[in-house]
Amino acid sequence: DGSQIACVAADKSIQILKSNRPEKFNIAFTGHDLPVTSVNWSRTGQFLLSTSMDKTARIWCNESKEPVLIISNDSHNFKAEASNYENKPFTRDINYAAFYYMDKFIVLASGSSIYLYKYHLDLDKLDDVKRYQHNNRYKLVTKLQTESSQSITTFDCVNEFYSYIVICGTSSKNLEIFDMNISKCIQVIPEAHTRSMHAVAINKGSTFVAHPSRAYNLVLTSAVTDGIKLWDLRTSKCVRHYDAHINRSHPVGVCMSPCMRYIATGSEDKTAYLYDVRSNTYSDRLTGHRDVVFDVAFNPKQPQLATASLDGQLRLYTP
Repeated sequence: DGSQIACVAADKSIQILKSNRPEKFNIAFTGHDLPVTSVNWSRTGQFLLSTSMDKTARIWCNESKEPVLIISNDSHNFKAEASNYENKPFTRDINYAAFYYMDKFIVLASGSSIYLYKYHLDLDKLDDVKRYQHNNRYKLVTKLQTESSQSITTFDCVNEFYSYIVICGTSSKNLEIFDMNISKCIQVIPEAHTRSMHAVAINKGSTFVAHPSRAYNLVLTSAVTDGIKLWDLRTSKCVRHYDAHINRSHPVGVCMSPCMRYIATGSEDKTAYLYDVRSNTYSDRLTGHRDVVFDVAFNPKQPQLATASLDGQLRLYTP
């Protein structure tokens, strides 16, 4: 509901801040052995999913400082089947993971594969003995491979409503669309950018606002030196190109506002840019940071934009 902000810190921790008082953090999660690469909220806001260069994904709960589930093997975490030769630890970094299909599944990307897991969390710990009995489980549902690429550089999926679609950017510069219902790649947009994409953002809207169904066919992609592109999946064509911001070396984030009127992105000139979706020129530059603005996020409920910078600052902007 936008009341909390999840931030990744340089000390391998995850900090949860109140969006109305970001100067005071609510809780910090520690446990990853190497830098954290991504965080993703569940639809209910009760759980947080993180990935790290330590080749694990972890689910955290606000009620506990320890992870309630660690995904470290590619098939399952059932002890009775732990010797199964097919259940191996991840050999490649888990680049990103997200809750999917209204929190019913988890999707993660490692190497050139997309993994879909179902999971169960048993949070009913009545005493100290049961608290150390780990009954939380995950199991692989399907594994999909990208076409002619060595790795998935980024992906996005919808969790706010039921959708079968997962969209991936690959190292071969293709944009690939998977239908998880039939476990198949249904569309490929070749050479979507001149370089590999570092961000894909599906137009999800917000649970607090309704839009026509055709509005959810829009997807944003971003690549270093090639700006931001807005795609219409119905035609597989780029309908807008936004390149007024500076993005020469850092993978800066991009997102669309819940009202679907604005696009926010970071920039290497220490500002965040706001674009009007209908225009190729920016409508505003948000200043105040002292280093590269590398990520942005809209509040799903309030007219508020959060920006994060390499100077370690988090700033909130309101109209």
